[in-house]
Amino acid sequence: MGCGGIIRDGHGKLILSFAGPSSGNPRLAILNSILYGLNSYLSLGITNITIEAKCFMNIHCLLNSVDVPCDPEVFYIARAIKQLMVSIHIDYSHVLKDGNASARWLALFGAHIYGSNDFVKPNYPMPLSGLIRLDKISLPYVKN
Repeated sequence: MGCGGIIRDGHGKLILSFAGPSSGNPRLAILNSILYGLNSYLSLGITNITIEAKCFMNIHCLLNSVDVPCDPEVFYIARAIKQLMVSIHIDYSHVLKDGNASARWLALFGAHIYGSNDFVKPNYPMPLSGLIRLDKISLPYVKN
């Protein structure tokens, strides 16, 4: 299992992408991606962000003001995210499964690498450059 994500500016220009391994289930991988992304945003001084997710069921624990019962790993990651959210304005956006092919590819890539990696231009992994261009123009990625 891996996690990954894309950090863009308000015009869709890529600032940073990241990938890394994540233990556990898909929900935990999504929360790890959000936590890593929020820490990256804060280190860049960005405090107004949008989180895109294909399923709000996976992040409902972040949307509640009260901590909801869940497994311990999810609870502590959700709590860490909520602590970061205090100083950030966050909007949430629903995307279809392949609506963010770049982040999906990075998460799959992250499952096969050791440790977390940040990627900035021109050091993107090979397929990522094309996927970023497709995402930016809202053209869906066609899997073969």
